[in-house]
Amino acid sequence: MCGFIGVGGSTFIQSKRTSIISAFKWLSHRGPDQENSVDLDNFFIGFHRLAIVGVNNDQANQPICINNGKYKIIFNGEIFNFRTLAKSKLTYDELPYQVINSDSRVLAKLIEVYDLKCLDWLDGMFSIAIINDESGEVRLIRDRYGIKPLYYIVKDNNIIFASHIRAILEITSDAKANEDVIYTYLFTGLYDHTEQTFFKNINSVEPGSIVQFNIFSRKITKYKWYDIYTYLQIRERNSYAELLDEVEETIFDVIKDYIPNEVGCCINASGGVDSSFLVNNVCKLKPDLIIQNQDYVAPYSEKEWIDQYAKRFSINPIYHLITPDFLVNDIQETIVYQGQPFGGVTVPGYTPLYKNARSLNCKVVLDGTGLDESFLGYPRYRTSVVDESNYFWEKSLKGSSSATDPKGLRTNAISFKLGLNNHLINPNLIKSKLSEIEYSRSLSLLDILYHKIPRTTRFTDHASSRFSLELRSPFLSHRIMHLGMSINTDLLLSERGTKLPIRDILARNGLPHIAYAPKRYIQSPQNNWLANELKDFVKSYILSESFFSRGWIKSEIVIEEFNKYLNSKKENSFFIWQWLSLELWARTYLD
Repeated sequence: MCGFIGVGGSTFIQSKRTSIISAFKWLSHRGPDQENSVDLDNFFIGFHRLAIVGVNNDQANQPICINNGKYKIIFNGEIFNFRTLAKSKLTYDELPYQVINSDSRVLAKLIEVYDLKCLDWLDGMFSIAIINDESGEVRLIRDRYGIKPLYYIVKDNNIIFASHIRAILEITSDAKANEDVIYTYLFTGLYDHTEQTFFKNINSVEPGSIVQFNIFSRKITKYKWYDIYTYLQIRERNSYAELLDEVEETIFDVIKDYIPNEVGCCINASGGVDSSFLVNNVCKLKPDLIIQNQDYVAPYSEKEWIDQYAKRFSINPIYHLITPDFLVNDIQETIVYQGQPFGGVTVPGYTPLYKNARSLNCKVVLDGTGLDESFLGYPRYRTSVVDESNYFWEKSLKGSSSATDPKGLRTNAISFKLGLNNHLINPNLIKSKLSEIEYSRSLSLLDILYHKIPRTTRFTDHASSRFSLELRSPFLSHRIMHLGMSINTDLLLSERGTKLPIRDILARNGLPHIAYAPKRYIQSPQNNWLANELKDFVKSYILSESFFSRGWIKSEIVIEEFNKYLNSKKENSFFIWQWLSLELWARTYLD
């Protein structure tokens, strides 16, 4: 995990020199181990390195020159199969030691030899910038599922690109709300689902995409290098036992690549199937594993479940009790590093985990994101043939909802002005692409492409990089994602539960009680806190004159809906969090 910034346009760079340096310095938290900035004729490039692979290898520092200096490459992320690629795609015996022991050097060599054809071979998370100073062209590239961030703005025919939005704002000094995004957020619940951000004119390179811009011709081109739809090929196996062996072996091989060899690592864990599955595999490779959990008071604690597998693997879990007071004290810093509205109390809830990981010299943190989406783990993916009256489904469906669940929205509170002057961003188009795909898989693809994974990866990257750590999600490896998508739905969902191969493998590894437990959702007391311990804090934002004056909501409806919630069963507080997060963001970045 690293951080970089680039600015294109020589006159623009000269006029913004002070703010460019300030923006570059702000990114230092993303990579405190090495920094380098380069002034070219037409571009400024700045890079901060977090050394994880080739820690003592100075040749791994960036930018990297290829094609006799014609191109400069900067790269944020990790390529986990770089050693395999060095042997299979490059003249391995002729490569110096410094290259074959650096994923960034191998990546640069692959691009030099094969150009962007090599992207299909990469198992990793990455954002890449390739700069041709002479031609004035820059290519911005993002990994398949948008794990590593990359933002840009084309301003006055110049370009700024960076690993964090704030670095761009340091240079432009012109933060304006994107009210199309705000309207879509309030009306549908969607955000981070397209290239548009909450800031007007600042875009995100979309997952699996390339943005190409030339500062001389001023031409911008955008295209996909990865198309998930081409991997929706069901593959028959000779038996279910063969399938289980394939799944277990593939996931183990991926996790083996994701565990760092040169620095310490730990796991952010819950008591669910995915975390248990991850811990089970990592313990086979790293017996002295450290696991951490953001804990809450009963009935929201996961201790009961974590302690079960921790005992089996002789692990002493580290629990961090999250309280309302902690949230109030941390939330301002969280919004600074998130840069945009975020999902709920669990986002700042990771702060003590990352702080402690840093103190334990664990530069890498693993988590279990991605398995539910690829192996159909959410109960709402069910088909009509499932008997919902059995124990698993009856328990699992309680609390099951999608990102766009109308129960969590209050569209009646959207101001007439916001609705009249702005447009919803892709509310129907994204679904039309999935119309011919099997129902359960189409729902999972919505989560992978739009509803869940894009915003989750932003939350986790920005939360971990705040403390100079790298968050790795092995289950978001395309090898595992494609494997899940190759399995017939009937083998993933049945009356016995969801993501059945994962549950059955976990059971045969000695954890049947966890494996076949009903699906539990992220455990946090947010619904109650916002109406009780955090009520006054919430009111100071969502019932404030500054929020009312922004023109986004109807103040009388916000007051009415908030009071209704206080006297309700408090089952879905997302709309309150939307208002709170929006106002918190606006005060931090717009005012």
